[in-house]
Amino acid sequence: MTAGCHEALKRTGQLQTFDASMCLGVLKGLHYLSKDICIPPAISLGQIGEVVSQYFDSRAGITRDFQETALDAMRSAWPCGARKNI
Repeated sequence: MTAGCHEALKRTGQLQTFDASMCLGVLKGLHYLSKDICIPPAISLGQIGEVVSQYFDSRAGITRDFQETALDAMRSAWPCGARKNI
C-alpha cells in the first residue's frame, strides 16, 4: 500500500485521491503513535504530506520502508527537543 504514497503525496494540493487519502491516514497514525514528533496544532495534514514528500524528493534513491522514512521526515521537521535538566 505504501509503495505509491510518495507519488500520491506529491498531489495533495489537487483533488484527493483514494491513494493520497490512505497515505495521509498512515501519516496521521504515525504521528499519533510517535512520542518524539511535536507537530504544532496549526499544521494541516496536507502540510505534513508536503513535508514528507519533499523529504523523499531531497533524498533520491531512498529504498527504506515508507513508514520509517516518513517518521524520519516528521522527526526532522518537528522534533520535540530534549529537555535540559538544570
